[in-house]
Amino acid sequence: GRFVGMATPIAIKGTDELVGASVPFGFVLGPVRQVVYVRFLPGFFSSLTSFGLAQAASQIAQRVQARIQDVFVRWNVDIRLDEPDDYVRSAYSLLEIGGPDPNGIGLFGYDNTPGKDIGNLRLFDSIGGANAQTQSDGYPGYGGVFIESFLYWSERPGLSGERPRGAPDPDPLFDEVFDPVRRTPATLAEARGEASGARADAVARAIDALGSIIGETAAHELGHSLGMAQPYGSPTAYHNDFDGEGCLMDSGGNRPLAERMGLPTASPTTLCYDHPDYMDEILPR
Repeated sequence: GRFVGMATPIAIKGTDELVGASVPFGFVLGPVRQVVYVRFLPGFFSSLTSFGLAQAASQIAQRVQARIQDVFVRWNVDIRLDEPDDYVRSAYSLLEIGGPDPNGIGLFGYDNTPGKDIGNLRLFDSIGGANAQTQSDGYPGYGGVFIESFLYWSERPGLSGERPRGAPDPDPLFDEVFDPVRRTPATLAEARGEASGARADAVARAIDALGSIIGETAAHELGHSLGMAQPYGSPTAYHNDFDGEGCLMDSGGNRPLAERMGLPTASPTTLCYDHPDYMDEILPR
């Protein structure tokens, strides 16, 4: 909506009143915008060492931002890597990217906000840290994205302990992409694209793949926070009932690694079923 009119300043002190000159005045009531601050935790940076990409943190973070933004490009979603200073804390969401799964079950990510926010009534969700209310309901308490769990796609994850129950089965694609940088970690110059030849291609491929996997996982957890999946269905339904090609809100086991990497040979990620209509309702441009 739009308001257009005249504004008259009035100053009052005790019984004295001073009326100023009227001036034209107007403002626009725009659509709701969901601002999301993506915060990278210390565990993210330390876990990059296991991928051979410790020197590529900045490039990966930018790729994560771009991937989440691409998924929600049709809607009024604003992904930021710096903490907003133009919004109060009650007007933007926080999404944390960490290293190991603090829940100890090998999850890629988890939305630990309380309940299914149908209609996205909470603009201030925190997907991260520990949520006592969620824990009291019997669900894992720690939320965010846990990049160390991605290593379980490898035949050689290099992590201590047994494979957690929530970990994926190994996929040869993972080692194909990351073995070159896990054997010989990328240098800062290589991360910046200052190399050439096959080595430069291998480093760029690994950076792009990891950034895409993290971004896809973060977009999925953000989708939960926005009230998906099945936004017009059961308040306790959190994933699609049926596996679809490239559907963002399919359960984790139904999202192949190639899809998460954004490879041209895989189905592109999209919002399926009634999710686009729902997003048009809550966050139209």
